[in-house]
Amino acid sequence: MCTELFRLLYNLYYQKDFNMSVIKKQENILAG
Repeated sequence: MCTELFRLLYNLYYQKDFNMSVIKKQENILAG
């Protein structure tokens, strides 16, 4: 149970981090 919860939190955090990096890349493309 704890492992599944940890995995879920990790996936959410990783997805958020990935989305932030994608947004930054898009901003760089627009600015560039």
